[in-house]
Amino acid sequence: MALLATLVAAAGCAPRPVVRKPRVALLPLRAVGVPVTTRAAVRERIAREVRARGELVPSAHVDRAAASEPSCAAQKPAARARCAAEVCARTEARYAVLGALGRLGETHLVQLSLFDARSRALSRSLERTLEGRAEALAEATTPLLRDLLAPLAATTARRQAEADASGKPWYRRAWVWIVAGAVLAGAAAAITLPLILRDGSSGDPYENIPLP
Repeated sequence: MALLATLVAAAGCAPRPVVRKPRVALLPLRAVGVPVTTRAAVRERIAREVRARGELVPSAHVDRAAASEPSCAAQKPAARARCAAEVCARTEARYAVLGALGRLGETHLVQLSLFDARSRALSRSLERTLEGRAEALAEATTPLLRDLLAPLAATTARRQAEADASGKPWYRRAWVWIVAGAVLAGAAAAITLPLILRDGSSGDPYENIPLP
């Protein structure tokens, strides 16, 4: 019984396998008419939201990879996608976030895209027009980022499910419970069989019984 209790306790208290969150490269944001401080604040907000859902590639690694790729200096969407693909390949990132900021008076335009290195395509692109002071732009982009980064949580959940299915520990394998059951059955038989077969002439339950 002690063996069975130990196995049951181990099965209920064992930790789940830890999976690695997807790596995300944050490319430099393009900006037109937006102060440097505002662009930096928006970039930091994006980085914070990415860290909550994935593993952020250090900015120095991203900048070095982007500087060596000619397409990263182009403005066309196709070139930006090629840039994201090359940066992901060189930094081993699964996703890349790229975007642009624009300002005209009190009106701000925010364009953000999520590039999926596995499909080599933009998996999600969002655009919002926001009104107000430049200082509030970073805070105003938070709902947009939650929609943009939703695939990161889905990727982590899928990896966790795969790890749970393939990484069964020893106490969840069928043969362990078969062996434990056989041991317990044998122990129970060793205790109860003498009590059943004993004759009434002796008080010793383990006395040998002569065969006819």
